[in-house]
Formats: sequence, structure tokens, C-alpha cells
Amino acid sequence: MKNIIAALVFALLLFGCAAQTAPETGEETVPGPAEEVPEETIEAPEPVEISAEELSLHSTVFDCWLVYGGDVYDVTFYLGNHPGGAETITPYCGLADDSFANAFEGQHGTFKVSVLEEEGILKGVLAHE
Repeated sequence: MKNIIAALVFALLLFGCAAQTAPETGEETVPGPAEEVPEETIEAPEPVEISAEELSLHSTVFDCWLVYGGDVYDVTFYLGNHPGGAETITPYCGLADDSFANAFEGQHGTFKVSVLEEEGILKGVLAHE
């Protein structure tokens, strides 16, 4: 009985993956991975604009958004892992000026930008008001 069930399962798997007929050509085709969309046809979504007022609501060690290069990052979960301590970053949380970028580059240059981009969650871009 086990052999019969195993044979049926094998047959279903084998014939379930059999060639299919393409409706437009009538030719047999074998299912395969979906065609890739050419890169130039993929449109990136418009970035979310974040106002200075919205940004200012995220100004604590428990909810910290920073501006760097016009982009707004949520770094709340990174604060506890920052080697220099959370207290070196939290004064810049929620500020809509270049003070964080200036302090960041003064301490790290642009060498650690990748850490910010990897550890921070990109929320959007700072709106120009």
C-alpha cells in the first residue's frame, strides 16, 4: 500500500510539472522563473517628505530621527549600540538643520556614512519649507 501511495505522489509531482501549452503560440513550454523586468522600466517611488514639525516629534532617546544629507533616518534602535554612547547622538534627534551632519563628519568624516545608512531606517527626505 505504501508503494502505491508513493508511486501516486511521484506521478503527481512528475506530471504536475509537465510542459504546458503557451496560449499565444500553441507551443509547449516548460514553466520557469518569471522574466526579469528590465531595470530601466522600474520606477522608484517618490520619497516621503517629512516636515520639520514632524521631525521635531522624534527627538528623544526612545524615538530618535536624524537628518543627514537631506535624508531622515530613524536611529532609535542603533543608539544602544553606538560605540560613543547614545548621549553623543541624542542632542541631534529631531533637529532639521545640519548640526548632526556637521558633528558626524567632524567625528568620522564620511567614512561611517555606510553605518548610518545600514543601521538607520530611512524614513524619507526633509521637506523644504
